[in-house]
Amino acid sequence: MLAAINKELSGLYGGVLMDETKFVEQCIYRILSLYEREVNPPTSVILIGHSMGGVLARALFVMPSFDPKLVGTILTLASPHHAPVVMADWHLKEFFQGVNDYWRININSTLAHVVIVSVAGGYKDILMPDQLTSLKNIAADERAISITATAVPRVWRSMDHLCIVWCKQLILAIVRATFDLMSMASEQENKVVKEKMDVLRHHFVSHSGSRNYRSRPDVFDIDQSYLVVRPVDFKWNFQRKKHLSGTFIQVPIRTDQGFNTFTAITNQDNDDWIFGCVIKNDTEKKSTKQPNCQFAVNLSQRSTLLPSVNKVKKCITLNTTELAPMYNTLLILSPQSKNMVDISGEFYGKKERQGKLEVPKFWEFPYSLDILQLSQKQLYFGIELVGLTAVTQAVKFTVKATFCENLVGADYGHLRTFVPWSNEDSSILLHENVSNGVTFRLQTARPNKEVRNAELQFWLNPHCKYNVSMQISPQEVFGQIVRHYLFTLPAFLMMNLMLVLVWQTFTIAKHGCCPSFPAAHRTFAQPYRVLVVANFMLLCLWLVGAEKLNILHLPLPEKYAVPDQLPETLISIFLYLVAYVLTLAVYFLLKLFVWIIGIILSPCINRNIPFSGIAVVPVLVAVAFRFSATLSSALGICMYFAKVASAQVKHRKGLHSADLYNLRFTVLLLWLLITLFGAPSAVTWLKNWSFGHHLTFDPAIFPTLISLLVFPLEGALKRYNIITSINC
Repeated sequence: MLAAINKELSGLYGGVLMDETKFVEQCIYRILSLYEREVNPPTSVILIGHSMGGVLARALFVMPSFDPKLVGTILTLASPHHAPVVMADWHLKEFFQGVNDYWRININSTLAHVVIVSVAGGYKDILMPDQLTSLKNIAADERAISITATAVPRVWRSMDHLCIVWCKQLILAIVRATFDLMSMASEQENKVVKEKMDVLRHHFVSHSGSRNYRSRPDVFDIDQSYLVVRPVDFKWNFQRKKHLSGTFIQVPIRTDQGFNTFTAITNQDNDDWIFGCVIKNDTEKKSTKQPNCQFAVNLSQRSTLLPSVNKVKKCITLNTTELAPMYNTLLILSPQSKNMVDISGEFYGKKERQGKLEVPKFWEFPYSLDILQLSQKQLYFGIELVGLTAVTQAVKFTVKATFCENLVGADYGHLRTFVPWSNEDSSILLHENVSNGVTFRLQTARPNKEVRNAELQFWLNPHCKYNVSMQISPQEVFGQIVRHYLFTLPAFLMMNLMLVLVWQTFTIAKHGCCPSFPAAHRTFAQPYRVLVVANFMLLCLWLVGAEKLNILHLPLPEKYAVPDQLPETLISIFLYLVAYVLTLAVYFLLKLFVWIIGIILSPCINRNIPFSGIAVVPVLVAVAFRFSATLSSALGICMYFAKVASAQVKHRKGLHSADLYNLRFTVLLLWLLITLFGAPSAVTWLKNWSFGHHLTFDPAIFPTLISLLVFPLEGALKRYNIITSINC
């Protein structure tokens, strides 16, 4: 059953969130009521929520009338669990704070039976940053999974905010997980938390190859009718075009010559494929073709599924130093197959296959730099990326597979970006004689207490050689800045407009005249003045602690409330410069529009048709409280726009000085920006017009009432002749 919430923009307008939560609660009761007459009716439901739907699923538990036992599993897709993308109104703030506080307080009481998965869309989801979808510090780590779609097995794709709902690969993962969550004995959802988390980790985090989760037998009975192949070298490859008989590859565990790691890669689809066993006396059966042990311990659950052009590809990496005290032999199973069989194995020292690379800053070099060449017969190589810690970094790595021998329809390798502090890994397949590029960009910055580095992991074809190069990607760096910081741009625009208005009012008070918008902007909003003061204040917030200086108890960004790191000064400088230029661009566009409207209204102004004044304020206030505050603000803007056009026409004809026009123009720009902040609530009001004409919980009421004070304040300026019409 689908609980549709009518696309009410609840991510930007919080006034409908509680009603939507109650609606979802009633949907659950309705679903369960459909099965009341069944012999074994369901006692709980599994909730799957997209975007704000995932937040509503968690908000259900806050409802006093809701029974927490009715929901034991929650799957969320691109849901902002930590906070909304934009804190547009105080209703959103209260709702998120209430839900998250409840989950933190009751994490081991009323929520102890709930498991939850949060899947983020990745870099293609420009509406929902991955860090907002994380469940860290909200749900218990042992009962929660936060992961990006690029890291979900059999998905391995980034997707936008809507595509994540209908992506077939992700839907199949969800469907398989929900089926495996059902208990065959009770025909109900499994109530054991550990077993549910094992299922969810299998489908969303660490896939060992089997499509459905099942508990594997610890001890495996070795079929003595299978043939045995015994590789001699520490690097080997078992390849057959067709495999008509089952075979075990018997590999002695080696810890000599500095070997401490074993890696194997197979293209076989059998779930149980690698085992550990102890051979007491190998010399007796060394000449025979049968396996030397009857029973072995199953190690297949440690394997990992890899992307492949073929049906399946699995790999496993084992620490031979840890295995040696328990086993002395590895058995790798290759069952009968009509398809190509390709299994490779290798012993090596971990340190010799793990390199380190210092990631340069984005301004250091824009050209490609060769960093690594990998020879044939290697299965794995890792590069630790030192210095890749911030979301504003983006490094492009290019891998080219060359000199591949006798490969027809096989994989040429696989490249994986690994982030140890966040499940946001991504993978690509490599192709021969083609530059395979992957851009490593973090979606979640490295925590300060995290000492591990991000890595590049190469799963290689032993028949190929590889060249690896690195290049800083300026366009991707810019994209990361836009993705993670663009939502703060309106604040910088507001800062520019407020600085212009402050300088104009100061000049009016001191000299009795009002400078033009460009003059005030150029004088009082110069970047070198504003940024020095602003960044000095941010430094004080970081050094002293924002909460100690926050006497008014205003909501503060998390990184200042908990001063773990210095604020990103370069980003704030960049955004202010963008806002500085954008403010001037908007000014000139609006000035052109006012000039055109002024020409149209010129005959009306010559006839002295009265424009709106202080008498219209009660009407606009009534509209704000009876209908929508944003509607009232928009009507006020239209009336005030006429006043601005009037002042412009009269100044052009020499009837008035430019002072009144300059002040009105700045106020109009500021009023427009304030009204745009209330657009989500206005859209909600329009969508619900058929249900009611009044918007309850209107967050735009207060800013609208403040904006309407423009009319009486301007009347006071005229009445007391504060503007003396002397050119500045």
